[in-house]
Amino acid sequence: GGHDKGGNNGIAKINIFDPVSETWVDRGMPPVKEDFLADPEGQNPNAHADARNEDNTDPPHPSDMRYQRWYPSAIVLPDTRVLILNGTDQDTSLGPPADDQPCNSVTDNTPCSKVRQAVPEVYDPAADRTIALENAAKLQPMYARSYVVQTGRGWNDWKVASVGAVDPNYLPAVEDIGGFDPWFYNGNTYLLDVQAAEQDEDRDVLAEDHWEFVAPAHIAHDNGAGVQIWELDQSGFATAQKVALFGGSCGEVPEDENEQPLFPCDQATVEMIDF
Repeated sequence: GGHDKGGNNGIAKINIFDPVSETWVDRGMPPVKEDFLADPEGQNPNAHADARNEDNTDPPHPSDMRYQRWYPSAIVLPDTRVLILNGTDQDTSLGPPADDQPCNSVTDNTPCSKVRQAVPEVYDPAADRTIALENAAKLQPMYARSYVVQTGRGWNDWKVASVGAVDPNYLPAVEDIGGFDPWFYNGNTYLLDVQAAEQDEDRDVLAEDHWEFVAPAHIAHDNGAGVQIWELDQSGFATAQKVALFGGSCGEVPEDENEQPLFPCDQATVEMIDF
């Protein structure tokens, strides 16, 4: 993922850095960058590619994700592939808002088109390709705290635990979607069965399958911090698995008619889950 011109504008790139050679894997140069390097002072504005055309800022590459993402989570899986969760995107071809008025439709301007990407994707470094798990969609916070959890004694007995979800009972209205982060998050914690989702013959059919509810955290810990505390045996398998969560918020907490929050969200909260 990445940052296209401004906050909440995502890109579809899988960028790879080689720390030995200190170089990035070539994903092609966006036309807007190429034109800037050729004319950094803007002496010939007509020679610069239109930055509202996303093909000029995020040109397609075979390794791309299906969805553009800003602030996703990336989790290294036991087989060295990478699970990609959530992230936000907007249609930057719509341009910036002319004023601070609420959104009347999702096509008014770029912020009004805001979406949170619900579909996970898996990147395979051996093939340099990404597949989408349409059958395992779930709306989650930005940078969801997510960890591989061992669920049995076999090498393939694992799932991915992820903390926090968008509360479907309090989705932002159209007039509010243009806010920086308009979703309300609860602390619901789930296990995602990545392997089952991949093997599902309906993998390309949009659904919220392959998520197992574990427990609710007191708050979502959005923009907070988390740490995994694993104890391993001599074979490298887990004998204890815990995650500690520190602070963070609950996103845009809904309010009553007196503008009082409907739910408490103490951002000093520290809590731990023992799997």
